[in-house]
Amino acid sequence: MFDFYGLKPSVKSRVYAPTILNNEGGFAECTECGSVYEKQKLKDVSLKIEGKSNGRLPDILLCGHWPLLIVSQRVAHEWREFPTVDADFFEARLYSGESLLPDKFFHVRINSKASLDFKRMNVAIRKVCKACGKVEFSKPTWEFGEPKIVEKTYHGEALFVLDHFEYSPICSKQILELVYKKKFTNFSFDPFISLFKIGGEEINLKTLFGKRNK
Repeated sequence: MFDFYGLKPSVKSRVYAPTILNNEGGFAECTECGSVYEKQKLKDVSLKIEGKSNGRLPDILLCGHWPLLIVSQRVAHEWREFPTVDADFFEARLYSGESLLPDKFFHVRINSKASLDFKRMNVAIRKVCKACGKVEFSKPTWEFGEPKIVEKTYHGEALFVLDHFEYSPICSKQILELVYKKKFTNFSFDPFISLFKIGGEEINLKTLFGKRNK
């Protein structure tokens, strides 16, 4: 039984970093199905900070337009050194108004991928858009129930994504412990079993690791 968690910025955060589309040009509206999709894989990105940062920016930012994974330099450093993390790190330029902020952040693209076992989940792929690749399932995602992975597609990575859900990072317990030990801010983790549930159940890292590290 795998011990996985969904990784995202905390919903309590009021810091957002929407992509500046006129600078990036990476998105388009599909002429076949009408979906907005990433027509080219974004690398370096320019982001405009909105909301209250309360001084120092947190270690993970929520992208308000597209679910890009944006992390601080210190998080990027630790992940680069992590033996079971396969990811590419690109520059994320942060702006407040017209001013470029000095904070160093990175756009992370996770290379490791596993597959959901749709047969065991009683989910079918009905249609795949030939133009943009959008997948239509036999039921909405919030009715998927407990996610199940095809075991042979997972190879022990600490960070990975799922086929058809590449903007929803999944991690092992090692990443939770790293975030707790290094005191990285604004991270939120949900049990993998809750991946497709609305709301989810946020993991309390202090409860999980506090007693062990005393």
